[in-house]
Amino acid sequence: MSNVLVFGGTGRTGRLIAALAAEDGHSVTIASRHPSSDRAGHGIRSIQADVTDTASARAALDGQDAVILAVSTTARRPGGLYSAAARSIVEVAAFGTRAIVISSGGVYRDDPALPFWYRRLLIPLVMNDLYVDMAEMEAVVRSSALDWTIVRASYLRDDPATAAYRVVDGATPARGWRLSRADLARFTADQLRSDEWVRRTPTLAL
Repeated sequence: MSNVLVFGGTGRTGRLIAALAAEDGHSVTIASRHPSSDRAGHGIRSIQADVTDTASARAALDGQDAVILAVSTTARRPGGLYSAAARSIVEVAAFGTRAIVISSGGVYRDDPALPFWYRRLLIPLVMNDLYVDMAEMEAVVRSSALDWTIVRASYLRDDPATAAYRVVDGATPARGWRLSRADLARFTADQLRSDEWVRRTPTLAL
């Protein structure tokens, strides 16, 4: 089992990933700017760290075998959060570190599986800044020497886990548009024990 660091582990998806990784026997550390003591215990500890600050990220990554980047924001303009986090991790993580990065199927905006109105209206009018930043995050990670997996999620819902989702490398499964947050967390935690998707971009959808 591994020592696993989760950036964004206090978020709605990150906390599910951290919990499942701990249940699988990994030693899990949640790193956030505002750590919460209620996440401690059960194989999980909480530390203060800013993933966009290289010195802070370096200290947090010390002694870790794997890192999961699950940062998120509700803002339509993320202010470079995703790409800055990726650059920081790539700069300080050791060669060959297992890195699992949560992204979105919307990054591939010409994906024919996405509804026409989403590709031609919602993305350019509402989601453009978010997906541009996520695309930069992905590019930074791909150019690195990390053992990375970029997990792209479809529209996330707080539904129970189903295990009925489909996975396609680099594109949304046909007619897929939604995904249980619990299923995303389960798939992500499973990558800590598998090299099937190393240096690939699994895209998940029901």
